Amino acid sequence: MRSRHIYLDDAIYFVTARTRGRRKFFEQDKSKLLLAQIIKECVDQMHCKLFGWVVLSNHYHILVKIEHGNDLPKLMKLINGRSSRRLKKSLVCGLISPHTDWRVWRDYWEKVVRTDKEYFTYLNYIHHNPVKHGLANSMADYQYSSYQNYLQKFGQFVMADYFFTYPIINFSQVEEFSLFREKNHYH
Repeated sequence: MRSRHIYLDDAIYFVTARTRGRRKFFEQDKSKLLLAQIIKECVDQMHCKLFGWVVLSNHYHILVKIEHGNDLPKLMKLINGRSSRRLKKSLVCGLISPHTDWRVWRDYWEKVVRTDKEYFTYLNYIHHNPVKHGLANSMADYQYSSYQNYLQKFGQFVMADYFFTYPIINFSQVEEFSLFREKNHYH
């Protein structure tokens, strides 16, 4: 049985949308760029505020503030519908034949962000996701996320402080911590 969505007004949501069958519709750079542009367009169109985002080959995450809670499903329908139509139209995927099943998105899951700790932990999770999935050696190496914007605005040391203050991985293991620091150029 599918869980019910609960929508709150004036709330920040961490949202994950995954492709049907985990198909890699967004494996190519131009398809990732297309989805990133669509996310930004739709957030602007719905008058929401986008705090963080990442696009991967078979899913994306956003951290978004919604003024009216009932607008979240509208936003997700807009993003997922528009990206499906534009992906089909541009044929950027390489997996596509005219007979392909064009149901790109499976569903989405959301979580209301209630504290600063949750906010920064989700933001860090979003930015670290390409490293977790082996798509980049460091967060700074991946161009299909909001990390570069944060890095330019706040600098490397503030971003490192956010990550260490609100970790998404267990830093109790010295080897893991050292590897993380080395991969992300925090010395």
